[in-house]
Amino acid sequence: MSRLSMLFLSVFAFSIQAVEVGTLPGELVVQSGTAQYQLPISVPKGRGGNSPQLSLVYSSGGTPSGVIGSGFSLTGMPTISRCGSQQTIDSQVRAVQYRRFSR
Repeated sequence: MSRLSMLFLSVFAFSIQAVEVGTLPGELVVQSGTAQYQLPISVPKGRGGNSPQLSLVYSSGGTPSGVIGSGFSLTGMPTISRCGSQQTIDSQVRAVQYRRFSR
């Protein structure tokens, strides 16, 4: 009986194949010995149909530990900041003014 069960076990063990369950829509880049994997994060469209192009990025090249984890970073975070006046546009140079109508 044990020979028969071993025969069935060996037949079924060799017939099992690895099946790909899913794939990630990311991109792997290897440059100068550093592997970097970029995984896009889809976000809904905002006002005017605009949306940021966010990505979760893993780098094996000594990226410091951040909020997300060791080697991970979040890219595509747009920022809007105020700027001072410029000579070519405003005919004067001034520092940033934190007022209602400042730029």
